[in-house]
Amino acid sequence: MNAIVWIILCLFAAAGVVQCVGWIICNRRKPRCLRRGYHAIPMYDDTEELEAQLRYCLSQIQWSGRSGEMILLVDMGLSEESLEICEEFLQRGGFLYCKSEHLADTIRDLDGLQLMQE
Repeated sequence: MNAIVWIILCLFAAAGVVQCVGWIICNRRKPRCLRRGYHAIPMYDDTEELEAQLRYCLSQIQWSGRSGEMILLVDMGLSEESLEICEEFLQRGGFLYCKSEHLADTIRDLDGLQLMQE
């Protein structure tokens, strides 16, 4: 019985070593110009839903480990109270604000900045 347990344990250990070697090789083969992801969130003038949506997006980015991705807050016509909520999240970082008519220009500018950094 002990021999069977040792054989199974060695089999799992060997599989673990192979998996670790695979991860190391994959990490070394990353392409040099990775594109950053953007999450565009349309914001409408409903303060309760807006704050809940922003908190949810922030938690998803933090828990998924995609800390390099930016969240674009797209203004679809916000009131002063909604803009204050947005400013609160903008100060935390990881969020960018733009008007709906400037969304394409904002993404183009961010892509240009990213390419200059590489």
